Amino acid sequence: MRNTFVFLMALAALGAAAGLALAQEEAARTPPSSAPAASSAPAVAKAAAAAETPAPGPGAKRRPGETDRDDRHGASRTRIPPIFRDATDDEIADIMAFTGQYLPWIRAELDKMRQADPDRFRQTCRRLRFEVAQLRGLKERDPAAFQKAIEERQLRTRSQDLAAKVRAAADPKEKQGLTNELRQVLTRIFDAEMVTRAAHIRGLEERLESVRNELKDRSAHRQEIIDKRLDEALKGTPEPGPTPTPPTPTEAQPRK
Repeated sequence: MRNTFVFLMALAALGAAAGLALAQEEAARTPPSSAPAASSAPAVAKAAAAAETPAPGPGAKRRPGETDRDDRHGASRTRIPPIFRDATDDEIADIMAFTGQYLPWIRAELDKMRQADPDRFRQTCRRLRFEVAQLRGLKERDPAAFQKAIEERQLRTRSQDLAAKVRAAADPKEKQGLTNELRQVLTRIFDAEMVTRAAHIRGLEERLESVRNELKDRSAHRQEIIDKRLDEALKGTPEPGPTPTPPTPTEAQPRK
């Protein structure tokens, strides 16, 4: 029971950054059409970390839920937010490989869950998908911060185990020793958090700069965009409607 509790608490810690991971994952996969800002600093998130590439044109491969209505000047995408779709088999394989290499205590619990409760296993993988993507991007862009992120997750598991031992200890001397050890672990967790959060902020700053560049590009091509819209209106080309859900600030791709 205690191992299961520790695993669930570890998943809760992993999920704490899921909202940010979602926004960053979308930002990385929906880059602006303008060129990226020059010389970006190392950053944590895969979304902010991914190199900017031109937006895919008509006929390009889309993610599940996206339409084929993108062009340089104006077709917004219609897509199913990833948080609402199940993890694919490829995504599950990626999660299992990543956790097996870097988070083995979570991989062990996932293996057990896969056999005992397949539905719960897939739901858990859906939640882990964003955190794994975030950590993978962090590994590529900022190896030092990645190591701190892994250390933080290991320490969280250790702190939960120590806290359980402190509560169960009857001997005052033993309880005090465990409490001191727990304090040291919590101190290391805080320090690791500060490193990874600073890396997240750098990534968001880079993304914000690229969005500013996108706005400048749209302003510079103002007349070209208006002329294209006029031509589409005269030809009767239907203008794409709004996306099903409003994008987050970091995933928003300005409509041209």
